[in-house]
Amino acid sequence: MSSAILDNLVGLRSAKRLIQRLAEGDTGVQSVLIYGPAGSGKTALGQVLIESWLSRTPGAENDSAINAFRRGNCVDCLEIRPVGLSNIIKVSALHKVTPNDPDYPTTISDFVRTTPLMARNKVVRITDCERMNASASNALLKTLEEPPPHVRMLLTTSEIGSVRQTIRSRCLCVACEAPTQNELRSVLLDATATELRMSGGAPGRLQFLRQIEVTVKAIERLAADLIVAKRSSALSFTDRVLAIASQFADSQKLQARVANAATIEMLGTYLAGEGTVNPLWLQEIAETHRRILGNGGAAIVLDAMFTRIIVD
Repeated sequence: MSSAILDNLVGLRSAKRLIQRLAEGDTGVQSVLIYGPAGSGKTALGQVLIESWLSRTPGAENDSAINAFRRGNCVDCLEIRPVGLSNIIKVSALHKVTPNDPDYPTTISDFVRTTPLMARNKVVRITDCERMNASASNALLKTLEEPPPHVRMLLTTSEIGSVRQTIRSRCLCVACEAPTQNELRSVLLDATATELRMSGGAPGRLQFLRQIEVTVKAIERLAADLIVAKRSSALSFTDRVLAIASQFADSQKLQARVANAATIEMLGTYLAGEGTVNPLWLQEIAETHRRILGNGGAAIVLDAMFTRIIVD
């Protein structure tokens, strides 16, 4: 099954080879950080690695721990994700701060304290690890420095530059390298130039863009108008972004903040491929994306951004 997962991933030659080596033998590596853009294959690579860590009989067709993991109820696998409006991983994910925390009913410190019940190892998966706040990052360092022998840690991120160096240095880092253009086109043979550009080279993202054609076309029109816009029209672009994001949120059943951030990110990705866009625009868009994710008021930060980047 693991080999089939790897075979179905487009590109990623180095990443697949490294994950295969980690999965096939006891390398002594206990903490792995997989990084790459959304849709690049991080989840699939992580699945292969987690299953190899859980399995008591590597290569077996029927393993109870792996079957439980695939059903989403493996007692020896703990998943940690960002929570709340601010979309962060709080220190309460690492150790108890208040009793009966609904966000993290099981903390990492409690989870790793005991040995596995049905698997070969206990596995902690931290998704979007760049969203750990300072307290959580500091607490995680202690576990990464001296993990119990029965524990394996898998971290994933789409923003490797936002992950603290002290955490990166304690993990084996695996990059999801971009596929070639031919490999990318093989994912969606009739992909448009806009879809290819906005995919950022990520196969999974390319497939997703086809599902949101209305949003993609709206962003393409907005970007074209933005490039030739006059300063007097700056604030109108905020209304357009929010309208696009609202439609996107409805179609994908997303929170408004998440949809706003995703829309501005797609706009930035499109403009990055334009070639003639001022690099300062991309910096402003990246900062605006960060502020929206941090629960900043979308209308306010968008107004400020468009006022700064549009110059007559």
